[in-house]
Formats: sequence, structure tokens, C-alpha cells
Amino acid sequence: MTKALAFAVCAVAAAAQTASANITFDLRAVSPEDLTGKSARIQSGAVVQLELWAQLTNAAPVNNIYGVQTVLGAIVSSNAIGLTGSIAPMSFPSVFNAAAIVGVNNEFSLPADGIMDLGTSSTTAVTGFPKARKDPAVGGEAVQGAATQFATNNQPAGATFHAIPNGFEFLMGTTTLTLSDVPVGYAGGATLNWKIPGFTSAALRGQIAAWTDGDNFPNTGSGQNAEMFVGAPIALVAIPEPSAFGMVLLGAMGLVGFRRLGVRRS
Repeated sequence: MTKALAFAVCAVAAAAQTASANITFDLRAVSPEDLTGKSARIQSGAVVQLELWAQLTNAAPVNNIYGVQTVLGAIVSSNAIGLTGSIAPMSFPSVFNAAAIVGVNNEFSLPADGIMDLGTSSTTAVTGFPKARKDPAVGGEAVQGAATQFATNNQPAGATFHAIPNGFEFLMGTTTLTLSDVPVGYAGGATLNWKIPGFTSAALRGQIAAWTDGDNFPNTGSGQNAEMFVGAPIALVAIPEPSAFGMVLLGAMGLVGFRRLGVRRS
């Protein structure tokens, strides 16, 4: 091997080692008022539709296979003092509903607030966490060296997916946040987001996710723990109550309307 060729091989190897390959768990609010999915307008009785997406990216992919087999975690509120509500158990697309777990309600926000979170704060057991799971033996696509079948961009097996910069994203599940009470004068500051469990053992971390992100390799939360991230949180923004001045103005406009129509009040 010539020195030039050896140098080229080393350069390629170094680039592969420094390439950024990640899975990001992105929780979004489905609202026509915010196309970014990162804020939800709330009031007492509001029901906010939520979606969890797994975003798979690789700045220097080895192949064109991006896919997911399983995702496990929690949905937790922050700074929701004064709000009262609950996150419903998750629903999953059929492709991710093989022995899936819907999750249980618990309060584990720090500090505690009035919204019941979904999942647990456990670091030693997976019980109670919502989990999306594809049948590892049926449909989809396997990567080199693994028998596990992933729902991929090439063979989605019914999964909903989109192309994103440097990769693809997959819809993993849906749920709702129901607000039973938003007090008058609520100033905002509450957020909602996915949470990656802080499991203490490699075996449990391996259950957080199984995916492939263009590196021709089956990744897990155990082997690639440092490659797992969460997206930006959802801000819960109160719909403002009508002010006294606004009510007077509305009344005046109504009176003008009556007069223009020639209607007299008796």
C-alpha cells in the first residue's frame, strides 16, 4: 500500500469515527395554530393532541437504511404549578403495536405539579413506561449482522415517515393531554417533553430504543446511549381571558349592530 493510499484510508476511518449519528425523540403538539408543534394553547377543558416522532440522522451515512424497532420512555411536565390535568396512555400505529405498552400515570415532575405524567421515574425497572415495539421477525428490513427487522425508509411496513435533513423521522405513537383546570391569570411557563429513562444497568438501557441510522449497524440504548437525545419541549400557553375593556368594546359593537339593523330594545 502506498503512503498516499494509506493516508486516504486513515482519513476515511477518522471521518467515520467523528460522524454524527443520532436518534432524537421529538414530542409535538398537533395544533393548527402552531405549525412547529412546539406550543399548545390551553384553557380549562382543553385536549391537546400529542405525537412522538423518532428522528434518525447521520451526517456521513454508510448506507441508506434508517429505521426503528422499539422506543421506550416517559412524558413529563415541568413548571406546571397551578395547572391540573393528565396525559392519557399512548396509542401506537399498528406497525409499532407488537407487545407494546401504553404506560401508566404517575406524578414525577420536579417540582411536583398538577399534571399526571406518563411513565415512571424508575432507574431500575421498565414497568410502567410507554413502549412502542415493532415485531422483530415480520416485515421491514434488517441491517447487516442482525436478524431484527426494522421499519425503515425503504421498507416501512406501514409506518408513517418523512425525510428530514440527514435522515428520516418515524411516527411512534400518539396520546393526549387533558387540562381539567387552567386558573385565571395563569402566566405560562409550563412545558411538556419526552424523557429518556436514566437506567443504571446496560441491560435496561438497551430497552430504551433499537434503531439503525444509516451506519449499517443495529444501534441500542445500551451501546449508543450517548447518541440519544430529546427534541425541544412543548410550551403550554394559556388562551387569554377577555379583559373588562374588551367585554365593554364587544358590547358597544353589538349595540351599534342593533342600531344599524333598525332594532330597538324594548
